[in-house]
Amino acid sequence: MALYGFARGALMWIASVACLFPLTIPLLYLAYRVREGRVPENDETRIDNDELWKRSAIASAVLAAATFAAIFVDVVAAKWADAPAGVVHFVILLLYFAMAAFIVMVVFAYEDYFAALGQLTIFLIVPIIVLFPLNALLGLWNFWLKYFDGWLKAVT
Repeated sequence: MALYGFARGALMWIASVACLFPLTIPLLYLAYRVREGRVPENDETRIDNDELWKRSAIASAVLAAATFAAIFVDVVAAKWADAPAGVVHFVILLLYFAMAAFIVMVVFAYEDYFAALGQLTIFLIVPIIVLFPLNALLGLWNFWLKYFDGWLKAVT
């Protein structure tokens, strides 16, 4: 049961970060630069700044749409079809990570799926690590979490 509760909470936190479309463009840009590290200017795999901003905007919009789609599939399966909520949340979380990493791999033209998974992890986990303690202390993020809490069926 704890695993299913974690999956539901993880879906809420991920959705609360990934659905902030215009604000996530610089986060994807920074996640790419952090993952890239120190690549020389003349390296053929390096993406120029203008191109990287465009790719970050496209990936951010597609990831926001994919997040809404994943939440919608979760609602359809758990609430409307009355499937076991915990299992649905866990499966949707796994499928979301696979789909989102594939989106990042395609948009940023990675040859390696795990490089895209690394960038996706940086993109999602760093804001959550910052927001989680701030929310625990100040409760500033509760309004956005409660929005997604209303959509996701509680685990029983």
